[in-house]
Amino acid sequence: MTIGAVCPRGNGPVMSTFDFGALLLVLAVIIGVVNDRTLRLPRPVALLLGSLIVMMLVVGADASFDSGIREHLRKRVSHAHLPQILLDGVIALLLFASSLQVDLHDLRRRAGAVFVLATGGVVLSAFLFAAFIWAFMQFIGEPIPPGWCLVIGAILAPTDAVAVQGLLAHVKLSPGLHATIAGESLFNDGAAVVLFGTALAIAKGHTDMVGH
Repeated sequence: MTIGAVCPRGNGPVMSTFDFGALLLVLAVIIGVVNDRTLRLPRPVALLLGSLIVMMLVVGADASFDSGIREHLRKRVSHAHLPQILLDGVIALLLFASSLQVDLHDLRRRAGAVFVLATGGVVLSAFLFAAFIWAFMQFIGEPIPPGWCLVIGAILAPTDAVAVQGLLAHVKLSPGLHATIAGESLFNDGAAVVLFGTALAIAKGHTDMVGH
């Protein structure tokens, strides 16, 4: 492997960014193979559960051995320019790939339902998520301001187009319902981005964004 960085605690070299990305891909492949051979969950769900397990192992190892792994990972994520990478590159490619599997005729016939679900449905889901998160954090004694709960809700509200297409491939639905669900997953990101920007501005104290 190429060594291109220095351990934050000065204990020796660590993996470069390229090696780190390769390791993430290897972990994703391992999780996918294990899931296909055992649990057979939908792949997005399996990847989510697998990533949670990996992070719990990282946190446990860091707490047990005081290795500084979490701090190193936090620095990598904070300097990775993820908003530009995800919004300007990854999402566009994923949506384009998902759109190739949608029947445009059925989508056009159900444009009204798709519009309502991709806008009003996203807003409603975001507020429901925000209310649940606020209530849960209040319950455990770690309150979060409602504005920031809405920011999290805006992140969670839109469905993933790739995940939806993967799930739809394994269930039998009528062409109309299939087109409605797939179309909503394609167009809800636009409403979610606007809602996220507004919620973030409100959380930072810019209440004039509410009118817009």
